Amino acid sequence: MSRGEGALGSRRRFLQTTVGVGAGLAGWSVVGHGGKAAAAPSTRDAALAEPGPRDPGLRRQNFRPWRDDADIAGAIAQSLRCIIATGVDANLPRPFELDRLARNAKLRRDVAAICLDCMSDPAALRRHVTPLYTTIVPKVSMFGYRRCAHAEPISAVLYLACAILIAERVEPARSPVGAQKLFSFRFKPAAGAIFDDAWNYAAFRDRTVAKLDPRDRLFLVDADIANFYPSIDNARLFVTLQRCGVEPPLADLLRSILSQWQGQWQSGLPVGPAASSFLAEAALIDVDRRLEADGIDFVRYVDDYRLFAPDATVARRWLERLIEQLAAEGLNLNSAKTSIVAVTRSEYLEHLNIRRAARYWGGLRPTDSEEIFAQATPNDEKPNEKPTEKADGSPQKNGKDHKEETKPESPPIVPFVPGPYGDTPFNKTQLSAFDLAVLRDVEPARALSSLATRLARGEHVSLGQFRVFAEAACHRGEHALLGDAVNIANHCRHLIPYLVNILIAQREHIPAAVRAAAANGFAARLAATGCASDFELIHVAMLLGAEGYRRPQALVAYLQSSWRALSPIVIRAFVGALRGQGTRERAEAIVEVGLHGDPIVRRAIFDWAWPALDPTRQAALVEACGADFRGDPFLSHLGGSGSASVQPLVRTDAEIG
Repeated sequence: MSRGEGALGSRRRFLQTTVGVGAGLAGWSVVGHGGKAAAAPSTRDAALAEPGPRDPGLRRQNFRPWRDDADIAGAIAQSLRCIIATGVDANLPRPFELDRLARNAKLRRDVAAICLDCMSDPAALRRHVTPLYTTIVPKVSMFGYRRCAHAEPISAVLYLACAILIAERVEPARSPVGAQKLFSFRFKPAAGAIFDDAWNYAAFRDRTVAKLDPRDRLFLVDADIANFYPSIDNARLFVTLQRCGVEPPLADLLRSILSQWQGQWQSGLPVGPAASSFLAEAALIDVDRRLEADGIDFVRYVDDYRLFAPDATVARRWLERLIEQLAAEGLNLNSAKTSIVAVTRSEYLEHLNIRRAARYWGGLRPTDSEEIFAQATPNDEKPNEKPTEKADGSPQKNGKDHKEETKPESPPIVPFVPGPYGDTPFNKTQLSAFDLAVLRDVEPARALSSLATRLARGEHVSLGQFRVFAEAACHRGEHALLGDAVNIANHCRHLIPYLVNILIAQREHIPAAVRAAAANGFAARLAATGCASDFELIHVAMLLGAEGYRRPQALVAYLQSSWRALSPIVIRAFVGALRGQGTRERAEAIVEVGLHGDPIVRRAIFDWAWPALDPTRQAALVEACGADFRGDPFLSHLGGSGSASVQPLVRTDAEIG
């Protein structure tokens, strides 16, 4: 063996050991996307400290030392921690692979080794970066939707590790934290997390409120970039990354990953993976810099800009400048979400409450909303209706030169108003004081009757109107009424994801008869092909796999049916709903679906069915799908040393009930 080969072998062993044991992984804390750390179980700590041999089937070629070994290993380790803790994306069920990774140290090392290979060997990247899987996720409005992407877990780990290495170069080029202008995805690796959780939508909202004057109206420009992630010009993004000092091989790695996904996501960055969040921030570096250079007073969170102008003329000029700078990057504003309004601090707080009422409660507001709102507004916050002018025609406030006016600034009292990021109207609301005031005078039975009347007249029932009834029923303990809500949702399919979330979240309070009726109703809906979308199907599967609603026969029958959805995401959701309910008969039935399915579908089905299959059947599957078992680390661990699987179960459907 030559000296060069020996050095390369040593480097490979160092990298593998660092990823598997070092870089803070021994005794690690699970670190999430938002930067919060939680103590990991002691069994996980012990498993992570176990060294293991490198898979000899993996070969690294054309190694390019573009970053320090510890940086590369640390980025992969950090990516694994984040994805295990928070999932691949927030829109879809948690992949079973993440629980396998959390419990199996050798599996983590194998996945890390694959990521290392992909970073140096284009052929390895082509083998292991699998296509994206896309689905349509609805918005609040009946016809609004967002197209989201789901990356296979190994691809997601590699993509996020790549973004972490890029972030180390890009974050110093962004507007400094002390300027308090950018509030989204501030990279902070020193704290052991990917992003600093102090910089979020709530901080962005609070900063917006604090910058508004208690008495005098400022002209607030509210602007939103249209279709942001898919509209990003990747060619311009790579130019920006190069100027920020991102090494060409690292940029090539990102370019290769995005190219692998181009068949499913034709332009920009995929919506869903956490890695896209920071890369999108890099796409706006030049826009933010030019706004600052022009002296424009602004704050931003992801694609939301707020500009603070002294008068309408300046507000319009600054808005035009923002439009010009975004156009230079191939981006446009959403005209329906762009506005200029003169507001005081208290008026803006009132606007936030109105927006929350519209988003969550169908426009319903408390009867004493003015009194409630006044509790969040200092007594001296009274707007001056007409600012006067100085002799030279320039604006003057309160009859005085504004430059000479000084006021002590006290922190505003901000009501709880969740933003659109990290909060979904399809989940049960964490009720705020404002929400409780909305629900205080709502009688659930009367609200249900009103919904039924609207349906009888052929009128539309909005998600907000339905929420008023459902949340009021839960808040007042009248959970039996939720049985009638299933009938309403059958006629208004856009309500089903939220209703499923309510039924699962409140199952301990819902009468058994209501739970049984709901489960039977949704099972019948599956059999009658009544589900209209992949998103609806995923939620129905979640319900029929949840404690108190389990209907495994309905799930198996759907998977065996000729009308089942073709989406791998949907099939995996149904298989996930069957976990803990495996029998030999069910396993044999579903394995046939896996043999003819997508590789990630086959992985999920084999992993679920494996404990229920006898050794002879297991051996036959290994022989029939040898390429999968050799090349897929999750399948190669089934039944082997260090496997997370258990001994075969020999039970029948009758025995499990």
